[in-house]
Amino acid sequence: MAQTWIGLVLLKPLEGNYTLEDAKGAYVNTLAWATGEQDFVDQVEAIFSSLGFEVEEIEALEPFDARRQKADVPDDLNQLADEVEKTKEARFGVFHAFEEE
Repeated sequence: MAQTWIGLVLLKPLEGNYTLEDAKGAYVNTLAWATGEQDFVDQVEAIFSSLGFEVEEIEALEPFDARRQKADVPDDLNQLADEVEKTKEARFGVFHAFEEE
């Protein structure tokens, strides 16, 4: 059964992608309508690849409802989750770039 999943995605820009300017990479909370972990990973990799990024790692991957049950979730993530549930399309939050590896 599909539901909203969330994960903290570590991205590295592919060659020629200057979106992050001189940053080495970024972390971004990402939400997707998925049937499980692998479905989420497949969707996220496809989305970010199309934007010129490689997914290096996904941390804290879990159903969004599980996250809500164990932690206070910021309003912006709740809003993204509502959008995912309505549209069945992935959404991502603010990119938090880092300069060093």
